[in-house]
Amino acid sequence: MKNYKLIDKSFFGYLDRKGTLEKLINEYSYNKDLVFSDNNWSEDFQVYLFLTHLEHKNLSINEVYINRYYWFKKFYYDYSKINGYDTGIEQQIGILLDDMANDVSNNFDWEIIEKIDNQFKTEV
Repeated sequence: MKNYKLIDKSFFGYLDRKGTLEKLINEYSYNKDLVFSDNNWSEDFQVYLFLTHLEHKNLSINEVYINRYYWFKKFYYDYSKINGYDTGIEQQIGILLDDMANDVSNNFDWEIIEKIDNQFKTEV
């Protein structure tokens, strides 16, 4: 399996987090309560939003998608422990996988996605 760089939450430390997130909420109609919750999963969702909507010159398209998938799955894993199954989030995961299938390079190692799935089995 190919190694890809997984970023941590400090990767976006240079941003005006609150201001950037407010802009993303307004532009893309995200749920403000999800983005600014006191729960741990809120920061995971914030990282996913940054990866989804901001440019990342130091990451390949494959790395961006892997990191988006990782942070979204982590968000949903922690979110579902408190709130249970969510059909809308499950659909978003499917859409993300479809987007990946269309955009990543031909030599993309899909085992990394299976590894992430195994790491964050949704418990509901």
